[in-house]
Amino acid sequence: MLAIMALAQPTFADSPSDAEIALHYFAAGREAFDQARYEEALVAFRTAARLAPRAELDYDIGLCAERLGHRDEAIEAYERFLRGDHDGVSGADVEVRLHILRGVTQPRRTMRLQGAAISMAAVTVLIAGIGLGLIFNVDDSYNSLHDTCGVLGQCAPSSYHSIQQRDVASKALFGVAGAALAVDVGLWVAWARARHAHQATP
Repeated sequence: MLAIMALAQPTFADSPSDAEIALHYFAAGREAFDQARYEEALVAFRTAARLAPRAELDYDIGLCAERLGHRDEAIEAYERFLRGDHDGVSGADVEVRLHILRGVTQPRRTMRLQGAAISMAAVTVLIAGIGLGLIFNVDDSYNSLHDTCGVLGQCAPSSYHSIQQRDVASKALFGVAGAALAVDVGLWVAWARARHAHQATP
C-alpha cells in the first residue's frame, strides 16, 4: 500500500481530527484489502481520501477498483494519482496499469457500438422487408380485385378499404425503416470514431 508512509506523516492539509479519522479508515481499508475484501477496502479508502486527500490514497482506490472490475473508477483514481504530489513514489506502474485499463475499456465500447449498429441494421432490413412485402401484396390484391370487378362490371368502394389500409401501413413501415437507418448510420459513425480514438491512444 503506497499510502502507509504518506498517512503516517504528521502534516496534513486538514485538521488533526480529520487526519486521525483518515488513519483509522486507512487502517481498516488496508486490513480489508489484505483479506481480499476489496469492496470494503474501497469504501474505507474513499472515506480516508475525502478526509485527508493524498495522491497515494488515489493509488489504493485505483487498486481496489481495478480488482473489482470498476475500470472507469480505477482510471480516474490513477489519473488523480499522477496529477497529485507523489514524491518518492514512481508513477511508472500506474502508467502501465492505465495503458492496460484503457486498452480494455475502449475495445469493449467499440464492440458494444458495433453490436448495436449491426442489430439496428438487421432491424432496418426486417422492417423494410415487411414494408416491401406489403407493397407487393397490395399490388396483387389490387390487380386481382380489378380483374374481378372487370368481370362483374363494378366493385363497391368498400372493396378497396383493406387494400388502402395495407398501402398506408407499408408507407408507414418505410418511414420507420428510414428512421432506423438514420440511427444505424449514427451508430456506425460513433463506432468509427471510438475505434479511431482507441487506435490513437498511446
